[in-house]
Amino acid sequence: MKILRWFCLLIPMTLLMACTGTKVTKNDNTEINSVLTEPADPQEAQQLITKHRCTTCHKIDKNVMGPAYLAIAQKYLPTTLNMKYLMSQVANGSSGIYGKARMNAHPSIPKDDLEKMVRFILSLHNHPQDMMPVFTSEDNTLSGLEKALGWTTLFDGRSMSGWRNFKKSAPGKSWIIDDHAILLNAEKSAEGQWRATDGGDLITQNTYSDFILKLDWKINECGNSGIMFNVVENDTYDYVWQTGPEMQILDNHCHPEGKVPTHRAGDLFDMMEARPNTVLPTGEWNRVIIKNTAGRVEFWLNDVRVVEFSMFDDTWKKRIANSKFRDMPGFGMSKSGHISLQDHGDKIWFKNIKIKETQLP
Repeated sequence: MKILRWFCLLIPMTLLMACTGTKVTKNDNTEINSVLTEPADPQEAQQLITKHRCTTCHKIDKNVMGPAYLAIAQKYLPTTLNMKYLMSQVANGSSGIYGKARMNAHPSIPKDDLEKMVRFILSLHNHPQDMMPVFTSEDNTLSGLEKALGWTTLFDGRSMSGWRNFKKSAPGKSWIIDDHAILLNAEKSAEGQWRATDGGDLITQNTYSDFILKLDWKINECGNSGIMFNVVENDTYDYVWQTGPEMQILDNHCHPEGKVPTHRAGDLFDMMEARPNTVLPTGEWNRVIIKNTAGRVEFWLNDVRVVEFSMFDDTWKKRIANSKFRDMPGFGMSKSGHISLQDHGDKIWFKNIKIKETQLP
C-alpha cells in the first residue's frame, strides 16, 4: 500500500510540469544551479495536487492533452534552476511542445504551492549521479564524487595536452588557453569575416566508444561551432565531419543557420532538432552532456535532454539519407572514434571537459 501511495502521488506531481517550452533565464550563481536535495512533504504535496486538480489533462504513461508524467520526469535534471523555470511555465502557461495543446496559465496557484509540487517531482528524477551537474571550487577539476565514479579530465585549464589537430601531431597555434578555457582565437578580416589563421578541428588523442562527455562552451556573437564524436582518422577521410555526428553550437539569434531547423544549438546537426530550445545568450556558458551507450545517444543542453536517437539501425540510415551526409559512406557508421571540437572560423571557448568511459551491464 505504501508503494501504491507513492506511485499515485508521483503521477499527478509529474503531470503538473506539463507542456514546457524554452528556458529563457539563467543565473550563474552556484546556489541557483545547485542540485535539489530536499523534497516537499509527500502528504502535503498530495493535498496540493488534489486542491489544484493537476491530473485533469494528463495520464500515467501516454501523452493525451498534456505529456505523460514519465516523459517529463526524465526530461529535466533536478536543479534549482529547472525548478524555478518549471514553476514559471506552470504559472504563466507554455507553448505545448510536449502535449497536444498549449498549457493554460495558472496564476492563481500560490508560489509556495508551486515550489512544493515542482520540487517534489524533480526530486523523483531517476538519472544516475553521472548525469548530475557537479560544481567544484575551480574550473577544470574533478570533485571527489566524480573521481570516485571514474571520471577523467580532458583539459586541465593550463595546457592543450591530450588534444591535437585532425591528422596532425599538435593543435594549431590559433587554439590557445584563455582564462583557463580553450579558445579558438579567430580574428576578423578587413571584409568582416572571422577566421583562425592557424586553427583546424581539434581531436582527442584517445578514441572512445561508450562514454559520457561533459563540457561547457560559450561562443562569440553570430558564431558557429560544434562537438563531434566517433570521428575516424585515417587516409580515407580529410575532415572530421565526414564520419562524426555533430552536436551543433550556434548563436541562434544572429547566425543565418539559426533560421534552419536542425542547424541550431543543441541539434544533431542537419538530422534532428533540439526540443526544447535551452541555449543561453551569446557570451554565457552552456553546459553539455553527450551520452553514448552502444549507439544509443542523448544530447543534454543546460540540464535538459534535448535530443535522443539510436545509431546504426534503419531509422539512422534514413536520417543520413535525408541529410547533407548522404554521399559520405563513412558518416555515422563507426562505433568508436575521437571526440572533436570544431574550427568553424568563429571564436569559441571550451572548459570543464570531462569524460567517463562506460560499459553495458
